[in-house]
Amino acid sequence: VESIAEKMSKEFALGDRPASILPKVLEDRYSVKIWYMDLGKEASAAACVGEFGAAILMNSTEAPWRRNFNFAHEVFHLLTWDSADPKRLKSSQQLWDRIEKLAEAFASRVLLPAGPVSLAFDKRVKNDRIPFVDLIAIAREFDVSTEALLYRLRYLRRLSKEVVNDLLKNPVFRELDKKT
Repeated sequence: VESIAEKMSKEFALGDRPASILPKVLEDRYSVKIWYMDLGKEASAAACVGEFGAAILMNSTEAPWRRNFNFAHEVFHLLTWDSADPKRLKSSQQLWDRIEKLAEAFASRVLLPAGPVSLAFDKRVKNDRIPFVDLIAIAREFDVSTEALLYRLRYLRRLSKEVVNDLLKNPVFRELDKKT
């Protein structure tokens, strides 16, 4: 997944802050059709490939940073469209769950490239600490949710599992995140 994400990021010239340009690149250079629709709480996004080409349907009611992550997730499905037999996929919850985890990992790596994220994080760390507002600012800078950023920082070994879990349960952090 990591190598696919890196290859796509380079080939698509997504740069250090990919969230803002990924949809435009796919529409303009690769003719992916993108629709936005109120899907309520039933779904976040969907991708398909047909005679018309590739398409992504996004839930227009979700926060922009959530839509960015969902969008990158669906790009993974488009890139791997022919790799899984649809009948087998529908009949195996285990296979379905595995592919969804891979799509999440892909989205994280595309939207939060290791080098730029590490640099943004390291610039804000003082005395082995980083203020809540700085974590939230990094998430906004990359146009992703704070949860996505925290999990990526954990994977990059910049934050421990315990710190990430504590932050996600911290009401002060969550409220500050909501207010921004």
